[in-house]
Amino acid sequence: MLRGSCGLTEPGYIRTVDYLAELVTLNPFSAVEPGSVYECCTSFVHPQSNPLPELPLESKRRDVRVLKSTGSEVHSVSLKIGNTPGSPNAFLERLLSLPVTTRSWNTVVRLVQRHA
Repeated sequence: MLRGSCGLTEPGYIRTVDYLAELVTLNPFSAVEPGSVYECCTSFVHPQSNPLPELPLESKRRDVRVLKSTGSEVHSVSLKIGNTPGSPNAFLERLLSLPVTTRSWNTVVRLVQRHA
């Protein structure tokens, strides 16, 4: 539908606001000190994705750490190494060999606060 109406070619995985509200109540980043990371992220994965290897996972550059997975979402942190922050989206797409879409955790929280 989005491709036809606005030309979207990137993957998009739909979640209801109620579902996102449940994710927010899980508080997946409760153990993360906000000042110690560049960004907290939630990645929405392809429904046919294989399970992730045992968590926690870390990128080779050590700029992405995967902390938790619900099976359909992956919660990770991005760290800034030098001038460049890590990309959870790129890391997960390489790992899963499937499209992923990632949003800042703050974006998910704001959506829930505004629309739930």
